[in-house]
Amino acid sequence: MYNLHLLIRQELYEQLKGKADLCPADICTNARPGEASFPLGYRTALPAQRVLEEVMRGLAAREGGPLIDRAWMQGGHACFSVSAGAYASAMRHILSSVPLPSMPDPVRGDVEYAICRMHMLSRQGGQGCPEDAPVRRALWLAWGIVDAEPARRETQRRRAADALLNMLRGRPYPARAALRTQLGEVGGCAARLLCHN
Repeated sequence: MYNLHLLIRQELYEQLKGKADLCPADICTNARPGEASFPLGYRTALPAQRVLEEVMRGLAAREGGPLIDRAWMQGGHACFSVSAGAYASAMRHILSSVPLPSMPDPVRGDVEYAICRMHMLSRQGGQGCPEDAPVRRALWLAWGIVDAEPARRETQRRRAADALLNMLRGRPYPARAALRTQLGEVGGCAARLLCHN
């Protein structure tokens, strides 16, 4: 299955090697506040902000469009945000290559319940992933299921299910209803990712 976390790590590694002391495992894709981070301030002899600007120039020149659209320094770490184009491309791949799983029966826990909710959400309209932080974070956690080692996959699945179930909470009803109509592909993609073994 398409591993967006691995693709982001590889792309960042290619841009950072030679500028910082690192190996691909040093790039964390289970980060907050961005989707990826690296302790750049602690791993380079050059000014970290200058290195980050060089990395972003290299990422922007990527053929096929950039995978990363934003980067910033926070507490010595370079934080990266995945571009809307990368989300859209990865979602298209998942939606076209992986069949929608059947509804779980019986529903025994939050993961099965999240799969059912994502099934229902997939019937809504909307394409791609909207520029909404909780929605993007939930989908990013779902992609983490594909990247997780088998021993950690179930924990990652539960984290993703929790984020998916809560991505619309705390919003006024009109905003929640309007956003829901844009989440059809997000729901279809998330249901498929939650069922990944």
